Amino acid sequence: MVFKFFKNLKKYSKGVTLIEIMVVLFLIALFGSMVIVNFPNIERQSALSRSTYKLAQDLRKVQDMGLSGLKTTYNDGTTVRASGYGIYVDLYSAVNNKIPANQQYTIYADSCPPSAPPSAPDHKYNLLGSYDAYCNYDSNADNGGDHIIDTINVDPDNSGVYIQGFKYSIDGNHTSINFSPPNPDINIENLDSHYNAVEIVLGLKSDPGTTRSVTVNKSGLIDVQ
Repeated sequence: MVFKFFKNLKKYSKGVTLIEIMVVLFLIALFGSMVIVNFPNIERQSALSRSTYKLAQDLRKVQDMGLSGLKTTYNDGTTVRASGYGIYVDLYSAVNNKIPANQQYTIYADSCPPSAPPSAPDHKYNLLGSYDAYCNYDSNADNGGDHIIDTINVDPDNSGVYIQGFKYSIDGNHTSINFSPPNPDINIENLDSHYNAVEIVLGLKSDPGTTRSVTVNKSGLIDVQ
């Protein structure tokens, strides 16, 4: 009855041959083996993308903190006198010694120690033990340094992701990207005078040619490439 209405169905009702089945199985096995062989590389590239977007996300969060003038506190509950917020990257000197220097960046509050008279900030990150000259810092009263909010490991999954460097624009091995209210105003430490943006490049140790980057310009535009 079916063939009465679908006259062409008879010629397709013979099924498939054993050779055709074998060809299909061979192709499935071939593509499956290709995925398995390339899976570690795919996983590493995925980790690189995650770390890059995490950095961009943290930069936008810090930018919002600088715009809003958000309050933060020390461990003892004392309010940090923050005049801005930023992210600090140093390729050779680790802020957190538990993480390699080129695998971390630090989120900080640009601040004066509680004992120092209030004054204008310098719009960059100051290491613990150093001081912001504008704070009139008393070395006998504090350990100095800007307040560290968090230190981020760009390679939490041990996939070989690291901060490869800065593309062209930075003079030296470190920079801080500082956002100060009310606009927020943006200061990029060690930025070459010929450039208006910093590009932070992340790469894979197993394949240095595979990179992603985050660009921040002095107008506040944050872009992932």
